Amino acid sequence: MEQGLDIGRVMAPGLEAVIANHLESQAPIVLEGDFVHPALAAQTNFVGQPNAGRVRAVFVYEPDEQQLVMNFAQREPESSPQTTRARVSWLYGQWLEQEAQRYGVPILPARPWDTLFDRIIAALV
Repeated sequence: MEQGLDIGRVMAPGLEAVIANHLESQAPIVLEGDFVHPALAAQTNFVGQPNAGRVRAVFVYEPDEQQLVMNFAQREPESSPQTTRARVSWLYGQWLEQEAQRYGVPILPARPWDTLFDRIIAALV
């Protein structure tokens, strides 16, 4: 991922501006997306607005490549098994886990799904 275009870093200036606006106005916001980079969550300020612990993040990934194959099959049953797509998603998840650890941002496995919400809340407290 270091060699190619890192869309998370390309999007960072726009996301920083949005976060700074919400810090300044004290309006809560939840940002969600595939390409939010853990480095963004670890910043100490956003366009001059201090983080001061107000910006928090949790990243979620699927550690099991075969589970991704099954997820795609359930979502898109008309398609043949999407093993290449699952492999790419799994590799991205592995990279995301490393980056989250590097920046000290919590990252959680997606499963068990029925406890994910509680685990996210616990990671943020």
